[in-house]
Amino acid sequence: MLHVLLMIQILMGVSVCLAQADPPKPIRAAEVKTAVEKLSALRDVRVRGVLFDMRVFDGKFTDKDDNTFTVDSKRQGLPRSVMVIKYEQVLELVGPGIAISYFPDPDTAPYSTWDELKRIVYGDTLEIDRVDGTGTMGVFIRVTGSEMVLLDGNKDVSIKREEIKRVFLARREPHSLKKAAKGAGKAAGTVRPAEPASRTLGSSAGAAMINGVILLGTAAAGAIHSVARPSPNDRLLLYAK
Repeated sequence: MLHVLLMIQILMGVSVCLAQADPPKPIRAAEVKTAVEKLSALRDVRVRGVLFDMRVFDGKFTDKDDNTFTVDSKRQGLPRSVMVIKYEQVLELVGPGIAISYFPDPDTAPYSTWDELKRIVYGDTLEIDRVDGTGTMGVFIRVTGSEMVLLDGNKDVSIKREEIKRVFLARREPHSLKKAAKGAGKAAGTVRPAEPASRTLGSSAGAAMINGVILLGTAAAGAIHSVARPSPNDRLLLYAK
């Protein structure tokens, strides 16, 4: 019982610290690197996770260096995929004794600003929660000061700013994403090269070492929620009011 109470106190203390912290990219990269170094001491390690552009990795950890680590994925029915991942790209990482997540709590509000949504890239797949309780999913076309426009199938859907409660960057299967991005490019006229919004929009994060497990997130409770799911998160909060 004393141990449980102590853990609760630790988590509460960590939550306060993490809510105030917003470590820059080099610090996040260093935290992920530390976790990968722990994994490298084990044999036949499998890891899974999500990158900041919402790509998913799931496979055998095979190598690392000062800036990257390598995952060799061979799942039934899918072609073999070898990914060399930069530490700074990692949004979520799960492996033996390691649980890292920078996913913000999806219920956080307010979160970010409307102006930050202008950094979203044409072709990104978004999910929008509306104020009236309904939802919309589509490919991002553009955002102005008063509305956001998505491509849903072959038609543009305009959503007024005041109707939007939350905006998420969504994960889709590679073939679906490629097809959607192609359609968005045609609708927009051109696709400008830029970093995905998830790499540029800020998110609060910090780290805590609890019983040998690294937890990261806007708060310790939020981090636990993220990594406790049986599969990688599929939505990244970009905006909430």
